[in-house]
Amino acid sequence: MKVLLRIFIPLCVVSFIAFGISVAIFGTNQDASPAGDFRASSYTISDEYTKIDADIGAYYLDIQPNSGNNTDVYIAGTERNVDKIRVEVSGSTLRVSVDPSAYGFGSWTDWLRGFSGYPTVNIRVPDKVYEKLNVGVSSGTADVRGVSASDVSLATSSGDISYTQNCITDSLTISTTSGSIGVKNAATKSYNIRATSGNIDVDGLTGTGSVKATSGDLTIRFAELTSYCDVSVTSGDVTLVVPDNTNANINCKKTSGDIVISACGVYRDVGEKETVTLGRGGVTMDVRATSGDIMITDDPDHSAGTAYSITSARDAGIIDEIGDEVGAAFDEAHSEVSAAFSEAASDISDAFDF
Repeated sequence: MKVLLRIFIPLCVVSFIAFGISVAIFGTNQDASPAGDFRASSYTISDEYTKIDADIGAYYLDIQPNSGNNTDVYIAGTERNVDKIRVEVSGSTLRVSVDPSAYGFGSWTDWLRGFSGYPTVNIRVPDKVYEKLNVGVSSGTADVRGVSASDVSLATSSGDISYTQNCITDSLTISTTSGSIGVKNAATKSYNIRATSGNIDVDGLTGTGSVKATSGDLTIRFAELTSYCDVSVTSGDVTLVVPDNTNANINCKKTSGDIVISACGVYRDVGEKETVTLGRGGVTMDVRATSGDIMITDDPDHSAGTAYSITSARDAGIIDEIGDEVGAAFDEAHSEVSAAFSEAASDISDAFDF
C-alpha cells in the first residue's frame, strides 16, 4: 500500500501542474483559437520632438524615417500586450516603453503559443537629425535604419539590436551584456564600445574612442584610423580591421593573451610588450590583452570567431622566407639544367657532324 501511495501521490501532483499549465496556455474554451485575442493598433503623432528614447524590453521594435512631418505608429500582438505598449511624446522626447506588468505569466504563455501573437512595434519618424537616439532591449529585438542623431546609444542585455546610420554622429555608445549588436556606417567623432559576454559587429567606424571586451566577441571595421584608439580584452576575442593604407603606431601589451598583426605588410605574433609600426606610423593605438585574443588585420572579410591560427601571421612571414629560398634554388637549378641541355645538344651536334 505504501508503495502505491508513493507512486500515486507524485502522479497526482504532476497531473495537476500539467492541467494548470494547459489551462493557462490554451484556456478552457476548446473552440477558442490561441491567437483569438490578436489585435492591431495604429495612430499618428503630430507633436514635434528632438530626441528618441526607446526601450522595447522583450518585444520587437522597428524604426525607420518617413517623408512626412508626423510620426506613424503601428502595434500588433495580443490584446493584453498591445495595451501595455506606450509610444508618446513627453517634453522634447518621443518615448517608447512597455508597462512592466506586461511581463506577467500571460505574456510568457503568449510566447509559448507562438510569435504570431507576440507584440511588434513599427514606428516611422520624420526624416531629420535628432539630438539623441537611445535604443534598449532586454531580450527583444530592435531594428533601426536610417534614423540620424547627433548622439546615439545602443544597449542590450540578451536581445539583438541592428542599427544603420546615414550621418556622422558626435558620439556612439554601444553596450551589451550577452546580446548582439550590429552597426553599419558607424561614422562618428567619438565612440565607446563595451561587451561583457555578447557579440558586437561594427562596420565603417571612424573617430576616437575605446573598445573593451570582457568575454565577448567583437569585430570592428574601421573606415579610417586617423585618431587615437584604446583597445582592451580580458578573456574575449577582438578583431580590428584597418584599411591597408593605415599609418599608425600600435602599442601592444599582453599577459597571457595573444596579439597578432597581419596588416599593411606586417605579419607578427607580438611579444609581451612592444610597439609595432604600420605604414609610416602616426596615429596611436593602445592594445592590451589579459587572457583574450586581439587580431589586427587589413582583410575586410575577417571577423572574430572565424578559424584562424594565432601563429598564422608569424607563419606567413616564415613562409615568405621559405618561398624566397625555394625561388632562388629553383632559379639556380633551372640554370644548371639549361646549361646541361645546351652541352648535351652541342655534343649531339658534334656527333652528327662527325
